[in-house]
Amino acid sequence: AGKSGVDGRGSKAFGAKVSILAPMMGPPNKMFYKRWLDEQPPDEGQLHGGAGGAMCGSGGSKRQCTMGGGEYANGLAIKSEPMPPPRSVSTGTVVMTQEGFCMAHKTGNGCLECPRRVELLCGATGILRTGVEENDDLKSLKFETVTHKAPLADLLRVHDWEYINDLMQKCEEAKKHRGKTWLDPPGHPRDTLVSPESYTVAVRGAGAVCLAVDRVVQGAARNAFVPLRPPGHHAGPSGLVYSDDGCPTESQGFCLINHVAVGAAYARYNYRDTIKRIAIVDFDVHNGNGTAAIVRNLRPHKHTRMISSETSVTMPSFKPWLDESDSDDVFFASTHLSAHDFYPRLAVKECCRFGEPEFGMNSEGVDDDPAYPNIVNIPMHKTSTSEESSKLFRTLVETKLLGRLRSFRPDLIMISAGFDGHCEDVEGNRGWCHLLEDDYEWITDRLCDVAAEHCRGRIVSVLEGGYHVPQRRGKKGDMDPQVVQSSALATSCAAHVRSLVRG
Repeated sequence: AGKSGVDGRGSKAFGAKVSILAPMMGPPNKMFYKRWLDEQPPDEGQLHGGAGGAMCGSGGSKRQCTMGGGEYANGLAIKSEPMPPPRSVSTGTVVMTQEGFCMAHKTGNGCLECPRRVELLCGATGILRTGVEENDDLKSLKFETVTHKAPLADLLRVHDWEYINDLMQKCEEAKKHRGKTWLDPPGHPRDTLVSPESYTVAVRGAGAVCLAVDRVVQGAARNAFVPLRPPGHHAGPSGLVYSDDGCPTESQGFCLINHVAVGAAYARYNYRDTIKRIAIVDFDVHNGNGTAAIVRNLRPHKHTRMISSETSVTMPSFKPWLDESDSDDVFFASTHLSAHDFYPRLAVKECCRFGEPEFGMNSEGVDDDPAYPNIVNIPMHKTSTSEESSKLFRTLVETKLLGRLRSFRPDLIMISAGFDGHCEDVEGNRGWCHLLEDDYEWITDRLCDVAAEHCRGRIVSVLEGGYHVPQRRGKKGDMDPQVVQSSALATSCAAHVRSLVRG
């Protein structure tokens, strides 16, 4: 460190070291902010805590971090060892719930991404709590309530501070605009509303995913499912995903924080001795363009953004989760409907670079980007029957995904589980995809097979899309069980989770 001011010799040098704990501007007009844990400002106890931080803050008191095994003193990490290895091969599936707190993200009447989505799954009469039949595998589920938020440092492994700050400010603005405001920039199609509690809801969702990683990796459960809202897989490092020419996608598709990417980065950083290779599989009907952009950001590259209709700026971009080997040790695959008139549209150029989106081939006749060999895009063309959709879906998964996934040999599989490809979810897929519950159960069975072969069954699945939600309620305000079972989201999710239970 020497003269750089990070050797800890005296208050000025140490002050220079921690000055990045408060937001500041850096060239070129870029917000500069690096957190050690969360957004609490540094105090005198943190600045002058002595070597190693053994006595920090008021009385040098210590607390155990609620996520993972690290010890902290008033928010400063004093141990940097990786998490302990798993105890043994575990059994059972745990469902991480927020006990209704995700309802505080208000999206207004008529929005597809509504609070009833999670209520159908794990409310008082939700399908995951009650099951469908007497001997339903769902009755063996374990439920755990999550109340804490992911620390800011975990968010900043995948998202830029400018975006996180803007999201927080938008939620503050919502208090002055009848409780809601748009996150999408002016001039863009608007589908992503935020309310005063939206940031807290999203960050608690990320905390639930990180805690699910803890439970699975430490051996408390074989696998986990996190039914949260809002979804996250369209949120890139800067929120909106930008194409190579600097043009952003049309909107964020309801997404605020990319929960599955936060959880994957958390696992790679905190369990580095156990979880060396992480695979993320996304089977939502929409391309996981935000997750793909985050995975591409694991490799240094130039990033172009349009800042006006005629002006663009290019700057270097790189967000490692652990070290320079991240891009080799993180795998992402997305199977999705691909068409020029289907959201997110620019996924064709940004993620796949297909010359013909209906068939998924570029000018070289291949469907992958050679610059990012661990990003596998599996586009489906429009279909008109369930038989046609199922055959296409299963053929593509068998020929494009499973072999690559087995060759990658993951230590942990993360799933972005979207159920908006169901034949009844016509608002989610515009009637162009016709999958059934059996298809979601089938792909989960195949992923469980790979997990059993390579990573002791370790899977963390996170809810993404799925919008077939009945409106009717029972007499006491709860969802009537018959109404719940008429929802394609509920029945498809139940099929997915039953497969996880069987492992």
